Amino acid sequence: MEELESSINKKEEENVKELKSLKEIENKKIMKALGINEDEFIEGASLNREYQELKKQERIIERQKREEEREERKRKEEKKRKREERDRKRDRHHEKRDSHYDDRYHDEKKRRHHNR
Repeated sequence: MEELESSINKKEEENVKELKSLKEIENKKIMKALGINEDEFIEGASLNREYQELKKQERIIERQKREEEREERKRKEEKKRKREERDRKRDRHHEKRDSHYDDRYHDEKKRRHHNR
């Protein structure tokens, strides 16, 4: 009789272990389907208000950081655009000046040649 009870208990333990293993496999499939990272998952965390508030604050800080980085990129791009525009204006001014100088040089050269 004791052997029978022991055998039944062992069978029940094996069934429980097998069910637990199958449940773990099922949970992993569900987590994968839902896009839940198994390493970051904390059981019961959705019910923990302190944990949820902490995660919310982390998201707010991360969002602010991304916004600051975006603003910094915009400032740098604007500064670069202004510098390029200033350089283009300077180059156009130099080109005009140089072409005017070339015209005067050629005019002077013609005059000298003509006066000979």
